[in-house]
Amino acid sequence: MRVRLLVRRIVPAQRLVRLRLPGDPSASAAPSPLPTDQMDKAALKVYREYQTVYQRAYENNDPSELASVAADPILTRVTNDIAATKAKGEIWRFTHAYNPRVYARAKDGSAVYVSDCVRTLAAYRFAAKTGKRTGGGPGDSFLYRTTVQNASGTWKVAEIVRDKKC
Repeated sequence: MRVRLLVRRIVPAQRLVRLRLPGDPSASAAPSPLPTDQMDKAALKVYREYQTVYQRAYENNDPSELASVAADPILTRVTNDIAATKAKGEIWRFTHAYNPRVYARAKDGSAVYVSDCVRTLAAYRFAAKTGKRTGGGPGDSFLYRTTVQNASGTWKVAEIVRDKKC
């Protein structure tokens, strides 16, 4: 006997449409989505800025600039990792090659999804006190999937997931 499973699908709040009546103070608060090409350009620009700030944060053991281009959960995760690296007395320096592409967009214009085969050309660990190289070497290539969100009119990287080798 075949059993059909019925699953109740919960619709995320961002997909719900709220009826706005004239005179409703929240009627003007809804952001109008940008045209697709502008959304893609904005998301890719923030993605590249994030990668630059990310690299600088690890080189200096200082995550303070990250908040300008990143949001939680990635902001907290990277900040904690940099703090742990600093506590060990280490500094990381690396060189990556990027080739990001937009592969999807949220229907409501709140997020753009970027995929990138990030090639680590080299990554080295240094002692913070002496500056002496203590490890590292040539890197590898992995596919990364990134969520770039538009929160209150500002695009920021919100999540990055490392996927398979590429």
